Formats: sequence, C-alpha cells, structure tokens
Amino acid sequence: MATYKGIQGYRVESLASDPPAAIGLGQLWYNSGSNVWKVGSVGAGAWASGGTLNTPRPNNFGGADGPNTATIAAGGGPSAPAMSATEKYNGTSWTETGHALPESTYTNALIGTQTAALSIGGNPTGGPPRVNTVNTYNGSTWTAGTSLSGSGRALMGKAGTQTAAFVFGGDPVPSGEEQWNGTSWTETANLNTSRAQAGSGGTQTAALCISGGEAAPTITTKVEEWNGTSWTEITAVTLARRGLGAGVGSPTSATATGGQALPATGYTKNTEIWNGTSWTEGADQTYQFYKNAACGTGTAAIMVAQTNSPYATTEVWSGAPESIKTVTTS
Repeated sequence: MATYKGIQGYRVESLASDPPAAIGLGQLWYNSGSNVWKVGSVGAGAWASGGTLNTPRPNNFGGADGPNTATIAAGGGPSAPAMSATEKYNGTSWTETGHALPESTYTNALIGTQTAALSIGGNPTGGPPRVNTVNTYNGSTWTAGTSLSGSGRALMGKAGTQTAAFVFGGDPVPSGEEQWNGTSWTETANLNTSRAQAGSGGTQTAALCISGGEAAPTITTKVEEWNGTSWTEITAVTLARRGLGAGVGSPTSATATGGQALPATGYTKNTEIWNGTSWTEGADQTYQFYKNAACGTGTAAIMVAQTNSPYATTEVWSGAPESIKTVTTS
C-alpha cells in the first residue's frame, strides 16, 4: 500500500499550531494541539454583479484598467461607430465623465488609473483597420501622446502603469512587444508564442500572457511569464480560449475567465485560478463574457462589458480565499 512518504518523498509534519493559510496552501500536517489532520486549500471564489455601464460597449477588449473599486473604461463598441466615451467605477456604480477620447476606437489597450491612463492602438471608425496611436489621460482630459514604434495593432496584451507600460502580442499576429518609460517606446523580447486576445496583466517587469489566439483558427492553452527581460512558458491553462479576461495581481496570483473556445460559437463562463504553480477550477461567471475588458487582481478582478448581450454588464470577482481545513474520513 502506498504511503504519503512514498508518494511525496517526506513525512507528514507534526505542528503544535496551524501555519498561516497562505503558507500551508497545498500542504498536509498533523495538529498535535487539537489531535487532528489539517490541509491547506483554496476556495472556488465567487462572481457578483457589478454596476451597469451607462454606455453599452461591446468589443471593449482591453478597454479598462485599475482596481475593481476604482476602474476606468474608455472606447469600445461595434466597428461602426466605435466609441470615445469614458466612464469611471467606484465599486458600486459607473459615472459618465464627459471626457472623450480624441479618436473613437475599440479593442484598444487601456493601461493605468482613473487619473493617469494610456489608451493604446485599437480599431477606429472609418479609418485604417488598426492604429498605433496613443492617447494620455490626466483625470480630466485625453491628449495625443507618442505613438507605438511599430505598426498599428489591436487586441493586445497589456501590463504596467501610465509611465511604465508594456504591450505585447495583438492583431495582426505576429506582433511585437513594446515598453513605455514615460518618454519613448522601446521594442523588447518577443513572446515565445505570438497571439492576440490573450488574458494579461501585471507590471512592466512581472507580467502574464494567458491563452489567446495564434494565427487563425488556432487557440492556445499556453501561458507565458515576463520577468522584465524575457518570456518563459509556464503551466498551461486547462481550457484554450481567446477574448478572455484576466485579473493579475502578480505572476503567482491570477484568474483567467470567459472567452471563446473552439468551436467558434463556444463562449464560456469558465474561471481558472493560478497560484504560481498550477491552475484550478473556480466558480463560473453568470454571463458568457467574450472580448470584454478585464482588470484588477487575482483575488479582486472586474469584467467590463462584452461582445455578447447584455453589453453593459460588469461582474466582480472575490476570489479564491485560502483556508485551512480539518481532514475527515467517512
């Protein structure tokens, strides 16, 4: 008969008291104080309805950023016409700001906060299929900024802040990766697998690129981690999808949710949770979000609008609490 030591390679520890939940995650131990077996686990998390946008904006992939209690959304909409409206979320409701983007656009990458943001690339109404233009926001006004050094693109991965931004992948596939230092854009190391419509987030020196679409019609399960210098392929998600949302607090804490799986009509509510080592199944969303804007962290994310009706919907993630459970037998 197999033993724990034979499978794991070490004996079960005996502890007088339980360790913090985050440290005990995935571990089994004997609590000698209460004479019971304990295991560290993570919950499924939960999705709840957020405030409804004032302006429905389908095809808003990438067009929101900030924490889930102070989010900004700009652009979006179908191809004709695209939108320029900007809204801000306070954790309960969305408010129309009256601060319009200089150029109506959708599938742009929005990076930053309610008072310091960038809107990068996307598809404008009646213009070229994709642009490399960048607009900056100071909390009250959008102004034209320094364009990407590469060609126009949309549906990009994104990470960082207004003065330390990072965009990667995008449509058309393949597309290059660029970093912004507050003054200029610089090309960086390419993804190992170029893609568009990937889940993404993090900082300029620690980001994730999750799933997404390679050259049509391929959708990948691959996940890559950025360390500020290079991309490394890490554990893949279970479900391949494109147009998915992600909340990324760090390379060791993320959620990947919604999107379009194959076949092409296969929109999903599926949520996967990343703990730095493996992906586990979390609670499903209420709606099947696709090409929505997503931001926040692995434990506090927000999904904003979507290509599927209802177009003004938002959902908020309270995620995957770590806990310690008593092992019982039956």
